[in-house]
Formats: sequence, C-alpha cells, structure tokens
Amino acid sequence: MGRIYPQEPEKIHFLGESGEYRAGRLADEIKGKVESWFKPYMDPLRLHILMTLLFGGNYNEIPEYIMTSFSATGIIHILSVSGSHVALLFGFLYFLGKWLHLPKKLVVGGSIVLVLFYALLSGLVPPVIRAAVMGILSVGGVFLEREKTSLNLLGAAVAGMLLWDPFYLYDVSFQLSVGASAGILLFYRPLMGELSRISFLPRWVKEGVALSTAAQVLTIPVMLYDFHTFPLYFIPANLFVTPFLEWVIIAGLVAAAAAPVCLPLSGGILHGADYLLWAGLHLNLHLSSWPGAQVQTGGLTMVQILLYYVTVGICYFKKAIFSVPKRMYGALLLWGSLLGLTFFFYITRPAWVVYCPDLGPDQGAVLVTGEHKILYYKGGSIPSHTSDWEWKSILGYEGIFDADILILNLEDVKEPLPLTLPVPVREIWVTGGRAQEKTPRLLQGFEGKIRALSKSRLRLGRLSFVTNGSSWLLSEEDRGVYLSGRRGMEKMSFPAHTLWIASGRKNGAGIREEEMDRVKAEAVVYGGSRLSSSFEDVDLFEFKNYQAANVYREGMQTASFRHKWELESTSWL
Repeated sequence: MGRIYPQEPEKIHFLGESGEYRAGRLADEIKGKVESWFKPYMDPLRLHILMTLLFGGNYNEIPEYIMTSFSATGIIHILSVSGSHVALLFGFLYFLGKWLHLPKKLVVGGSIVLVLFYALLSGLVPPVIRAAVMGILSVGGVFLEREKTSLNLLGAAVAGMLLWDPFYLYDVSFQLSVGASAGILLFYRPLMGELSRISFLPRWVKEGVALSTAAQVLTIPVMLYDFHTFPLYFIPANLFVTPFLEWVIIAGLVAAAAAPVCLPLSGGILHGADYLLWAGLHLNLHLSSWPGAQVQTGGLTMVQILLYYVTVGICYFKKAIFSVPKRMYGALLLWGSLLGLTFFFYITRPAWVVYCPDLGPDQGAVLVTGEHKILYYKGGSIPSHTSDWEWKSILGYEGIFDADILILNLEDVKEPLPLTLPVPVREIWVTGGRAQEKTPRLLQGFEGKIRALSKSRLRLGRLSFVTNGSSWLLSEEDRGVYLSGRRGMEKMSFPAHTLWIASGRKNGAGIREEEMDRVKAEAVVYGGSRLSSSFEDVDLFEFKNYQAANVYREGMQTASFRHKWELESTSWL
C-alpha cells in the first residue's frame, strides 16, 4: 500500500496492474467467497475461528481468552497454517486413497498436488511455503517409510531456504517448523517402539503421544527462549482437543469443496463442524484452567541450550557412541563440561542485577536481589504503548514472574495511558505530579496497595528506599541504585558502589558535573530520552571515565554487581 501526494493530480493516469501479488489476491477472493458460503450456517465467533483454522489470519477477530487458552495448552500452532495442517491433509488424503485401494505412490503424488493448492489458497506467504515443503517431506517420509531420504531432503530444503533468505535463520516460525519436522522424522518411530511395550495403551494413544512428543523434542529450547513458558498439558491437549479441531478442519475443507456444487450439503457439514468446534473450544478452555497449565521457566541461556541438545544427541546416538570407548569418553567429557559450566554460572551469579530496557519515551528498570524484585517505571511526556509491549517479554525471558514493589514516577506524564502490569505486584509506590489523580487512570483494575509518596524513607527487609518525590535511592550495605528524576538528591550521601539510572531533566537540561562528582557512580545507564542533551550527558560521563550507556543508542543494558557494578550489553551465558 502507498500514498501519492501530487502537485497536479490531473496528470496521474492509471496504466494497469503490475502483475504482482496475483496469487495473494486470488487467495483472498477465494477465501472471501468461502466465508460468504459458510456465514449462514455457523456462529459468527466460531466462523472466524474456523476460517483461521483453515487458512490462518483473522487473529484479531478471535477473543484474547481463546488465544491465551490455546497458548496455555501448547496447541496454538493449529491456529496458523503450519506443518500440522499439511500433515493432517496429507494423512486424510492418504487414508482416503487407501480406502479406495489406489496405489500408494499415486495417492502420495496426488496428495502433494492438493497440498500445494491448499498452500496457494493460504496465500503462499513464507510460513505457509515452509510448512508445505517441510510437511510434505516429513509426512511423506513417514508414510513411504523413507525417513532417512526425507531427512536429507529436509536438510536440502532448509539449505535452499537459507540461501534464498539467510534471515530465515532468525525467524521463530522457521525454527519451529524445522525443529518439529526433524523431530518427527528422527524420534517418531523410536518413541513408538518404546510405547509399544505398554500393552494396555490403545494404538491411537501411542501414536498421538509419540507424534506430539517427537515434534516437541527439538523445539523445546526454542519455545523456552522465545516464549519463556512450557505447556504442561500439551499431550492431553494433543490427544483430546486436537482431534476435534482436526475433524473441524477436514469438515471445513470438504464443505468448501462441496459448496460450489451443493450448498445444502455444505451447510449440513458445517452444522456438524460447528458442534465439534464448540466442544473442542470448551475442552481446551477447561484444560487451560487446570493448575500449572503453563510452567513459567524464563529463557534458556546459550550454555543451557547446548547442554540440552548434547543430551538429546547422546540419547539418540547412544548405541554408536557407547560402542566405541573414545566416542563415549569424548561425549561424556563434552556433556560434563557443559553441565559444569551451567553449575558454575549459577553459583557465581551476581548478588544484584539491574535490567534496563529501551521503552522508547518511557524509562524502566528491574532490580533483582537475592530476596526482592523491584520494578521502576518513569512515564514520558508522550503517551506510548511501548512499555506494555516490551515489559512482558523482557521479564518473562529473565524469569521474573512477580515483583514486590513497582515504583511509578509520573512527574513527566501529562495524559496517562492504561498500563497493563506484566507481572503480579504486591505494592505500587507513586511519586511525581498529581499522583492521586493520575494513578487510577494509569492502573485500571489494579487491586493491590497503592501509596502516593512525596519525601519518604521506607524499608523492605534489608533494602532501604529514600525518595524526595522525584528521585529514588535504593541501597543495602555498600551498594545502591540511584534512580534520578527531574530533581536530583542534593544532600544525600551515596553508597560506595552506586549504579546510576539517569534520564533527561526539565526542559532538556543536562546533568551537572557537581552531581556527577557527588554521586561517584561506578556505572551509568541513560534512558527515556532521545534529546541531544542525553547524548551529551553520556559523552560527558565517558569523558570523566565513567562506564556509561544510552539504551536508545545501544539497546537494553544489564548491570551486574559482584564486587562492583559492571555493564553488560547481553547476558546470554
């Protein structure tokens, strides 16, 4: 889409279509026609969900509580066209061909053509292309009993996609597609072999457990790294909820194929699909409400990810490894080294850590001590939703799922936007401006304790808090964090080891050298301002040999205290 702003509009003439995006337009037209056929026969809400199940998209039309329930049970992938859709369609066509006694190769070849047509209907966007290619390779390999060949083809397909666009490597959808497809090819049959020893389990249960587990084996680190939670009930959801939704997808595709020929037949199929969808949604909502539906883990570090994959590799290749002493000793040495590194980083973790994300015009910090978690949020003068979007992901990755105190500085806020708290908070302490007037609008729905503070001294365990109504000093023994607002703390004595979280002053004024000399910070993180004065302040800090960083220019910063404050741009270890 684009806009043209000509000085002489009458001189603009339409020359014709460019020929681009024809496949996308054709897919949109077909989907619109299908939706118009379906509309008289289905509940409006479930119609949007059905169209999403069939072709992806329409996510804005689905209520948030339904999306959350799918995420909690680990089957949210079914709401976008993925390898599971291709596997489902492939499997349905395969067993239909088998029922009609057609040759296996003919069935598989015809199924591939229909799967590619389905990918065309879904818009041929990159995730659909990846799903089609990888799904065809993995499922075709299972049905044709050519897993090793399919694994090689999968590797070739991945290499080809990366040659076409190397940035696919950083795409979460690409990582999950590759991991799930490779997991099915590598682990489905070994898991089925292990489960076959359990005689009392029905075969359909064994196949469901083996397939869902195999798809998860290689994707668990990716999910934890990007989404920070693990769905505990993904096996029951795949066994009992997914079949309902799979039959809904099959029924929807059959109804779409039947509608141009016999609309009443299509309507009858849709009525049945509507009941199945209602049952699947309610069962999934029930599962997602069970205790511990999602285990919150935080993101894995690089060493932990390597340890996980090395462990999986040793288990998979155990016969080849343990049959040769040199391989066995080498594998055990590598595994033990990674385990030792993981333990070493755990026991040498810093006493205090402060995370300073880039929240645009706002400013934020998270202090994590051995006993407490403190959030700091300083609203900017320009209303922004950036904080809502950023905080939940950052806190989730760092494994912070609750906090003792949220400190709110509202001295720069003019028209507060509702702030969605990313984690549960026990108390909120508010300073600056008309706190009592602004806080209810900013914290809609918060039911905890809120204190509006001016000049105050407070304690939380061994942690001391001092504020002048604008700036804050958090300290314990010889270390502290100085959160400076518009007004500095003129007569305060600062700890020997101080981290300074700085921000712009009133009317863009810079920080004075006298304040720098008084605070004597070991490290400084500047945020919440993109004015020239902020860059000048950082330059002055660096000129005076301070560790200093501007999150706008350098991204999120992590400050760690062991024996002194040190800045880290990343904490991947």
